[in-house]
Amino acid sequence: QNDYYKFKSIIIAMFQMLDVVSDIFFVIDVWYKHYYQVDMQKKQEYFAIFVGCIIFMIIPVLISIYQLSKISTKYWMYDNKIRVWLLSNGGILYLFSFLMGSSFSSIQVFNSHLFGLNIFDMGLNHRHLFSWDMKKIYSIVLFENIPQLMLQTWCCTQCEINFITAVSMAMSSLSIIMAFINYVIHRKLYDTQDYIEIIIEITGQSIIDNETNCKRRIKSIKE
Repeated sequence: QNDYYKFKSIIIAMFQMLDVVSDIFFVIDVWYKHYYQVDMQKKQEYFAIFVGCIIFMIIPVLISIYQLSKISTKYWMYDNKIRVWLLSNGGILYLFSFLMGSSFSSIQVFNSHLFGLNIFDMGLNHRHLFSWDMKKIYSIVLFENIPQLMLQTWCCTQCEINFITAVSMAMSSLSIIMAFINYVIHRKLYDTQDYIEIIIEITGQSIIDNETNCKRRIKSIKE
């Protein structure tokens, strides 16, 4: 039992951030190849790869932020705890979504219960996270991982593959495979699983005074 963070959420967020970091290093590597290339044709091709990488890093971030805005206002706002959290920390959530390269990474972090802090306890339940994760394939995978992998492959045809390109290709490939597997599993669970959601609001000074203990007990019940 770990009362200070959700290990799975932290690992998923770290993996997604490593994917973004590997893409950034690949972009830098391509720019250096373009800058020092003498052959004009290859120089133009490297520049095209560089521009493509930038485009397919920015577009998926914007799409994922739009997805976050849509689902939070259309569905999550009806949950009192999530609504209160969004009203207090919505700006930070969107800022981290942009800085971390996708809103999927930030959602994992802000639902990780890190250090038992309220800011990392957004309040999404398993069904919320299931339905949210399934949207990743329509933004990050289609508009980042697949295009990036194609651009990385194109780069390999221009020169010998180096460590940066190899790592970037491996991360993109793993992200695509994991996203599709995750989508299939969640799709089956989402379609076949019946559930009843019961919401009980308990208020009072005794609850406020023992907020930390109550949160730990609620977490143990959920798990």
